[in-house]
Amino acid sequence: VVFRRVAGGVREVAGAAPNELVIRVQPDECIYWRVQNRVPGLLAERDLKIERRRMNLMYSPLETSNMPDAYERLLLEVVRGDATNFVSVEELDAAWAVFSPALSALAAAGEKPLRYDAGSAGPDTAKLR
Repeated sequence: VVFRRVAGGVREVAGAAPNELVIRVQPDECIYWRVQNRVPGLLAERDLKIERRRMNLMYSPLETSNMPDAYERLLLEVVRGDATNFVSVEELDAAWAVFSPALSALAAAGEKPLRYDAGSAGPDTAKLR
């Protein structure tokens, strides 16, 4: 999740990258928050410096040694009869009701959905300015 850039007239943060919340599911599950942070210290107000910092929530190797991978977890839920992580027919129909018109409009315009690398921020033309 990429947040909007900082608004306002603070010169030092004008060129700073936006904050990000990253949730990685597989492999190496983790959550981290990438933020623009004031460099600590006794700097004069005119020497205010901003740096990018990363706050992590990562599992240690000891915690992950007994952690099943995503498919093991899903198969176990199937065996137990737990459908929590599966979409219902109603949810699937609602998703197609949203995306079918968009895909039809692209096809009618002779365009295809833009491709981009997995894990990236999306197509270059969709990036925030």
